Amino acid sequence: MTVQLRMMRVCDYIALPYDTVVGLLDASDGRLYLEDALAAALGGDRSKTTISAWSPARVAGRMTQVHVSWHISDLDGRDVAGDGVLLVLGLQTGREPLTELSATIAVEDELSATASATAKRFLDDLTARLLVRAGRFPKSHPPPLS
Repeated sequence: MTVQLRMMRVCDYIALPYDTVVGLLDASDGRLYLEDALAAALGGDRSKTTISAWSPARVAGRMTQVHVSWHISDLDGRDVAGDGVLLVLGLQTGREPLTELSATIAVEDELSATASATAKRFLDDLTARLLVRAGRFPKSHPPPLS
């Protein structure tokens, strides 16, 4: 039986400068942002989840990529493994900076809807974490009260 894979890309945008986003991802705790966001997107009902994120690597001018991999063993003993690339693209600079975060993964055709929703949750969570770390607070993460 041949498994059909398709490349899938899901994008999100963050109102932070490209250099700020790359700096946050490259910081000593930057991998934790990626790993925590992916763990949250995958859900907490996993018996064992291993997630690895590599350091950001600049590909060209204002384009950086981060490789991410995961391995999940669920409660029924099934294993799921995969890997993907987070691409960070600087779109706009100046007074209203804009950076694109694009997750690209290969998925089985029959799992594409589930994978798309998971990738979107990952990007939503990651952008919220990055905004909070940069001192900007999205509606989903209001600032702490003094």
